[in-house]
Amino acid sequence: MTEIALYLLDLAQNSIHAEAKTLTITIHEDTLHNEFRLTLTDDGKGMDENTLKDVTSPFYTTRTTRQVGLGLAFIKELCDACNGSLTITSVLHKGTTVDAILKYDHIDRPPLGEIEETLYSLMLQKVRIIYHHYKNQNLFTFDSEEIQTILGNVSFQEVDVMHWIKDYITEQIALLAHTEEL
Repeated sequence: MTEIALYLLDLAQNSIHAEAKTLTITIHEDTLHNEFRLTLTDDGKGMDENTLKDVTSPFYTTRTTRQVGLGLAFIKELCDACNGSLTITSVLHKGTTVDAILKYDHIDRPPLGEIEETLYSLMLQKVRIIYHHYKNQNLFTFDSEEIQTILGNVSFQEVDVMHWIKDYITEQIALLAHTEEL
């Protein structure tokens, strides 16, 4: 995959498949400690210990429509390639947390990519998205439930709303980087 946002989308699809209603996504760009961290926590079905042992194998999947499950295998491979680590914790009937750490300046670490597209597409799947993005000590937080409260009966699918959401996320992440430079 060519960008972190696509890895995130694949991981989030696993969460949605596990009946998650809320996804908490945290990106932490810590240039001071040379660490890029992606954490996804869901409130889905969770996994038992046996499943947790096998879940990063590309030949393991709970889906009946295919024989392989590559999402966690891909992120594990990326973490290994970027001198990082992958930790998956899960509690049956409570949810799962995937924590991927990469060396920030590693040549094989893909760029963040179009995170606004990923977040927006997840919002359309009727899950609450809580997004935290740190750039060192600066923080941007986005909560789709707060946006829906403001919108009332207006749909996320309205063209003007879609553009505003994507532009807002993009601008706020750019502001994090700009604030760092000051």
